[in-house]
Amino acid sequence: MIKLIDILKEAKQVGALYHFTTLQSLLDILKTNTLKASNKFEKDKLPTVSLTRDKLGDMGGVGGTGTKTVRISIDGNKLSNKYKITPYNYYFNYPDYKESEDEMEEIVQGDIKNIIDYIIEVRISPGSEALFNPNFIKDLIDKYPFIKVSDKIRRGKKFVDYNQVALPLTDDVKQYIDNIITKEKIEYNSDFPKYEMIEYFNKKLNTKYDTSTIEVARYIISKLK
Repeated sequence: MIKLIDILKEAKQVGALYHFTTLQSLLDILKTNTLKASNKFEKDKLPTVSLTRDKLGDMGGVGGTGTKTVRISIDGNKLSNKYKITPYNYYFNYPDYKESEDEMEEIVQGDIKNIIDYIIEVRISPGSEALFNPNFIKDLIDKYPFIKVSDKIRRGKKFVDYNQVALPLTDDVKQYIDNIITKEKIEYNSDFPKYEMIEYFNKKLNTKYDTSTIEVARYIISKLK
């Protein structure tokens, strides 16, 4: 006969799970205390929340090679006591989805409510747009102590130290940026930099200089604040 204690033990063998997202989505998650489900891959089925065991995942941001700037680490053991966690392979279920042929993820059907109760840690990439606004990120960390700013950024299949990709800007590069801002009368009125603006400057710079995307972004925002 299966004992209740055996069932509980089995439910707690999930380990850490990760959810990768953007800064804006993180703010929504914390505000609503809910990790909302979606059905972008299966329009005819119930929405699910995608989780993974891969720490690297899609972590990136400005200067990185992933598309997400936030990694949420979740206590899978605790989560499994409340929600059913099911293994899922996007490549197997969708032959056209070839980003990672051996990608095995986990899914939870429906929204995960009270998500803060299950969060172990939140890591924000050094390439996140939030880091261009240090006061904002400080306030966020003060409110949610489990949030940390990573000192590494994803490049290809590994994480590298931020300092390896953050080349300091030379005086002539700064002067070149200043001239563009003055000549084109560029203004900036948002709390967060727009990637389009960063890309615009980088396209101009890349024809003349070898620069770090992150440092270019920081300098532009410091000039336009």
